[in-house]
Amino acid sequence: MVKLVNRAKVTTPTIGTGNLTLGPAVDGFQSFADAGVINGDVVRYVIEDGDAWELGSGTVTNLTMTRNQTQSSDSGAKIALSGEAEVFLTAAAEDIGGQTLGAIGTYALLNRWGGGVKAPNSAPGALVAASALYYANTFTAVSQEGPISNPRPSGTWRCMGNTGAWWVGSWGFRDAASGDAIANTTLWLRVA
Repeated sequence: MVKLVNRAKVTTPTIGTGNLTLGPAVDGFQSFADAGVINGDVVRYVIEDGDAWELGSGTVTNLTMTRNQTQSSDSGAKIALSGEAEVFLTAAAEDIGGQTLGAIGTYALLNRWGGGVKAPNSAPGALVAASALYYANTFTAVSQEGPISNPRPSGTWRCMGNTGAWWVGSWGFRDAASGDAIANTTLWLRVA
């Protein structure tokens, strides 16, 4: 997952298609470092050089950045830089949406199965293996043995909230405060 920062745009004296040398900030913008980028961060960039442009991701080290282009005005290839280009950090569609369901970096409403006992509520920030989770929009039937025929995600997920739901015998999931039947639905972020 790329690091996102605000208002970072610099010049680059780089000529050709090699790694970028990062110059000073463009007037009205911040340098990458001032925006919070540190050595080893992977960022999404756009290079503009006249009418030519390139979108990709790169790793920042000191005052240089690698170029792993994904799109460009040169049929997808790295553009040859003139020495007077500008580069800024941005988010691409895959960073903020349009990702495959369940991909690393995506969010989902998931139910956590409690194994027929009080559901193990997860504190925000807790990491849980996908084997204990089910997609909320498909969680339609439960038994003492667990959810029936409901797809599970894969990977490891970080809890982003908590509903306080718990399991009560054969009655299904109930809200701990009101007793209303619900599923233990919580927002989760896939991290691995």
